[in-house]
Amino acid sequence: MAKMGNWRDNKDVEVELDGIGGVNILVKADVHRSGINFPCYAFENQAETEGFAKMAKRAGYDVIGLPNYIVWHYDTQEKGNK
Repeated sequence: MAKMGNWRDNKDVEVELDGIGGVNILVKADVHRSGINFPCYAFENQAETEGFAKMAKRAGYDVIGLPNYIVWHYDTQEKGNK
C-alpha cells in the first residue's frame, strides 16, 4: 500500500488489508475492549501488528488502509526538508 496512493487524490479511498505495520495505526477503543491485542506469540503465523490485524479480522472487524494519506516516518526531500 505504501506506493499505491497519491496524496493529491481522494482521501476517503479505503483499501481492505490483511496485515498492518506499526508506523501509524488508528484503532477504535472497542476493538481493544473486545480483547484484540498485539500478540507477542504467533497468531495465524503472524505476530505483533500483523497478528493484530489477523485477530481483528477473525473477530469480525474490518482492517482498512487509507492509501491517499501520507504519514511521514522520517524526513525526506518530498516533505520539503533538504
